[in-house]
Amino acid sequence: MIVITPNEKRGPVPKELEKYDIPIVYQDLKVGDYLVNGLPVERKEISDYVSSKQSGHLDDQLFNQSNSYGISYVIIEGSIMTQLVERQITRQSYISSLVGTSLKRAEEGKSGQIITVNVESYFETAMFLYYLHKKLEEKDLIRFPKIMKKPIGTKDMLIYILCSIPG
Repeated sequence: MIVITPNEKRGPVPKELEKYDIPIVYQDLKVGDYLVNGLPVERKEISDYVSSKQSGHLDDQLFNQSNSYGISYVIIEGSIMTQLVERQITRQSYISSLVGTSLKRAEEGKSGQIITVNVESYFETAMFLYYLHKKLEEKDLIRFPKIMKKPIGTKDMLIYILCSIPG
C-alpha cells in the first residue's frame, strides 16, 4: 500500500500510480509526501528543491525524515539546467547540496540515511514508487553476488551422465 499526503492528491503522480493497480490511501503524514510500505519518500520538483534549500525549509524536512526513519528517499523531479540558469546557481552548489542531502543525518543514535534520486518527470516518479513498493512487498532487500557457473565441457557432461545411472 502507498499512503499519500492530501497535498499530492491533485498532482499527476497519484493519477499515474492508479495505472499500476496499487492500493492507495490518502492521509496526513508527519514526514514525506508518500509512505511506501513504511518507507517515507519526499517528492520535490526541482524548483521546489532549490527554493526549499535556499530558504532552509529543506533542512528541517530532512532532519525530521532522518530522525524518524532509518532509511528514506528524496525524489527530485525535473531538469536542473533551467533552475541553475534562472537562479544563477552553480552546478557545483547543486551537486554539493545533493551530497549533503544524502550524507547528513539527524543527531547521533537516531541517524537515518536519506537516498536522493533524480528523475525527469512525474511519470518516472510514479514508476519509482511502483518499483519501490514492489521490491518491498517481495522483500527483495538483500543483495547477493551473482554466482558464475563454469560452462560444463563434454568430459564433465559424460561423467555427470555416468554418475546418474544407478549402480
